[in-house]
Amino acid sequence: MVAISIFLTACSSQSNEQPNELEKYAVPVNQLTIPDGVQIIGLGEASHNNAEFQSVRLDVFKVLVEKYGIRAFVLEAEFARSKLMNRYISGEDIELQAAWHDWNPIYHTKEMAALCNWNIL
Repeated sequence: MVAISIFLTACSSQSNEQPNELEKYAVPVNQLTIPDGVQIIGLGEASHNNAEFQSVRLDVFKVLVEKYGIRAFVLEAEFARSKLMNRYISGEDIELQAAWHDWNPIYHTKEMAALCNWNIL
């Protein structure tokens, strides 16, 4: 036990000279840049049905639309079950709840509703 305590104390007292990886690569959403020639942009998430990831997804998508003219997004969902949602997003007179009916329940959140209701057209 004493050896472990000495080891942990020695490790914790060493200076952390390595740069913080997050600070090295992260930028605020409004400062995102897309290199020339990029045609597909993937937005991953560490977990499904997490409000913070879904909110950031909308923030990122807004920047991509406003700065780079992006006009489409794809979600991890079955094509056949997403046809009605695609029509809803495209502006057809369909209620969101009807479009959601066949969608996976993990997408039935206020954050996803905000993404689907944000007008990109």
